[in-house]
Amino acid sequence: MGRYYSSCFSLAIIINLILPHPVSKEVQAPMIYEEHTTPPGVKSNLTLQDGSKVILNSGSTLRYIKNFEANQRVLELEGEAYFEVAKDQLRPFKVITGPVTTQALGTTFNISAYKGESLDISLLTGRVAVKGALDESGELKLDKGEGLEIDLVKGEIVKVAFDETLLLSWTRKTIVFNQTKMFEVKRVLENWYGVNVKFTNLPSNSLEVSGKFKDQPLKNVLEGLSYSARFNYKIYKDEVTLTFN
Repeated sequence: MGRYYSSCFSLAIIINLILPHPVSKEVQAPMIYEEHTTPPGVKSNLTLQDGSKVILNSGSTLRYIKNFEANQRVLELEGEAYFEVAKDQLRPFKVITGPVTTQALGTTFNISAYKGESLDISLLTGRVAVKGALDESGELKLDKGEGLEIDLVKGEIVKVAFDETLLLSWTRKTIVFNQTKMFEVKRVLENWYGVNVKFTNLPSNSLEVSGKFKDQPLKNVLEGLSYSARFNYKIYKDEVTLTFN
């Protein structure tokens, strides 16, 4: 009997050594995302977990992994935002806008990425590297005071200078139109005041207007623009109609 138990015990050891053991799988915690969306007429001031500060313009969305990853800080932007990036040499700060990624370590910059318009990246301090701007293999570096205008539809990219006062006017409750085309005027007014703007008898898509309005109601803005653009306006609740003469 003792031999029988000994044989069974030996056989159990052999089987245990030969048969594969189930491999324990590490269960990764699901990524938790944070998303901030500013409806028309609203702007948001955000302080991120790393100390970076963001001003999010009306009609914009910012999305990122909560508390960021261990090796990088990645955000997805649709619309417009101004960034003051906290320095962290071990975790580069990246903003993804469609196919374009803007990377910085510690700097301040503005990105405008509204649908149907050019993608504009403007660097105020520090340095950034822009990847995926029409060329997946390379990158463009910007120094202080330089900007990029990227037309993803036409496949064109231009390095430009910019007026900081004009660029950041939206963060200071000021609307500035500087030879601005009417389709962009429409987007600004809709986002700024939470209205729907409709054009009637628009003479040309290339029509441009200029004007500066600090913390003004919609009626005052329309009144000021109507003289140079030659239109009559009608406001009914959240519907605005501009009829060009």
